[in-house]
Amino acid sequence: MRPFIDLNNVWYSDETLVYYSRYEIVSACIFQIVIVLLFYFSLINNNYIVPTILLLPTYFLVKKIKQLYIERNVIQLTINSYGIKVKDEQIISWENIENERIIRIGKRKNSRHDFVFYDKSQHKKIQIRTDILNFGCFELLDSAKIHRERYNRRNEII
Repeated sequence: MRPFIDLNNVWYSDETLVYYSRYEIVSACIFQIVIVLLFYFSLINNNYIVPTILLLPTYFLVKKIKQLYIERNVIQLTINSYGIKVKDEQIISWENIENERIIRIGKRKNSRHDFVFYDKSQHKKIQIRTDILNFGCFELLDSAKIHRERYNRRNEII
């Protein structure tokens, strides 16, 4: 039986580039439209308490949509045979990365999965939310396994 991850697969790209999910941007925009409609209908019915309460969430949601829209084409995570690079930081070599895994935060319906690894050079745990990215959490983990193995093979030959 063939393994799930085929390390000899030449079709697997040399680099995995991860961006913000388009779904995250669209869902935030739809949610903002619903809030604006509630705001509008509350004003029509001469109810001024609801629009006042909706002002603060509207401000933060518009700020989030603006940030997501600006960063929609910015690479959030790069995984290759040299290591992992998180956004604008330096690349972390595979020799300084250990214990890469997926963790579940929360319970049942309110849970999410994060991609986590430990950076030995800076002595810190790096945790990345996967629900806002265009790659699934287990795809990220598979990609990390493949690129780590490529790094190990390249260093054995030298």
